[in-house]
Amino acid sequence: MIIKFDNPLWVPKLVELAKAVPGTPLEDLKRFIYSTLNQPNTVAYMDWREPEVSGFIYATVETFDGEKCVFIQFCVIKPCRDDKHIGFELLTKVKTWAKEKGLNRIYFITRRNPKGFIHKYHFEMHGSVLKMDLTKER
Repeated sequence: MIIKFDNPLWVPKLVELAKAVPGTPLEDLKRFIYSTLNQPNTVAYMDWREPEVSGFIYATVETFDGEKCVFIQFCVIKPCRDDKHIGFELLTKVKTWAKEKGLNRIYFITRRNPKGFIHKYHFEMHGSVLKMDLTKER
């Protein structure tokens, strides 16, 4: 069952689930969720299958290319044989929220191969993401 989550007591369970995504800075994710949860430009949904959370999506309103848009900050879904539609359901909730806010674009960044997201969820490539680590600068 997909439910909106707004209770900070859920955050440890979500961070535990986020461990499945390699390279996730868990403490940073936890601080980010705690600091933005229940803000007007933030939304979070989770797939609750008692007694555990099997997936969640966390999105915020940001400005990109000069316009307000929704940015999916984090999404993870535990592999589940029973229901292959959790991703669609989570994304549909975010799409509905975006439309209610009058926003027309959703963006996200993935370290995975984007082909699956393009095929399954109809995202399209919109450029490249480059990273510069100033702690490694000479």
